[in-house]
Amino acid sequence: MMGNNSPMRPLLACALAILLLPLQLPARAKKAKSNSDTIHSAGLKLYVLEGKDAVNFIPDRKGTTPVVEVRDDNDLPVENVNVEYRLPESGPGGEFEDGKHIKTVLSNTAGQTQAPFTVNDKPGSFSIQVTAKIDTRLGTTVIPQSNSLKALEGGVGARNHRWYKDWRVLTIAGAAVAVTAVLLATRKSSSSSSSTTVVLTPGGPVFGAPH
Repeated sequence: MMGNNSPMRPLLACALAILLLPLQLPARAKKAKSNSDTIHSAGLKLYVLEGKDAVNFIPDRKGTTPVVEVRDDNDLPVENVNVEYRLPESGPGGEFEDGKHIKTVLSNTAGQTQAPFTVNDKPGSFSIQVTAKIDTRLGTTVIPQSNSLKALEGGVGARNHRWYKDWRVLTIAGAAVAVTAVLLATRKSSSSSSSTTVVLTPGGPVFGAPH
């Protein structure tokens, strides 16, 4: 046996450490890789397609539906992302169905979601907070809107309430078509009357007994 002060003891300890080193390296490398993946995980981009700076006409009770598209770092749409829409708890704003101020929607194959809501009776500006989350990726944005008691003809409010303008356009267009049809029919009738000709057949007169 070797004594406690044997010169071979340090050499054996070094040899044992060298033998165990390959067993420890994979675990450390795996841990470093895991930390790196967490730090550099990809995020989500949110693009507002509809609803930004919209003016909601309060008597309509219908808010301008916000529509958001979720994309990854490569600008590709991301499906099945939980997108949360949040309306203010008080002041100007509105509510989703069942009187809730929060609505969560899954993005479709195009990465898009929408959240229809009903406006309240309070005029003024407000913001819709939007948060998208899937696994470790996160994206946020804000959609500013406002409620108004006035329908702004030709302004933002009018553009966001096209039905208000469209029914009048359709009515005027329908009336114009009807007037045009009447004028064409009258002109055709007049033309037919004025173009009637009398054809004279040569030959002697024919006399017959009165009928």
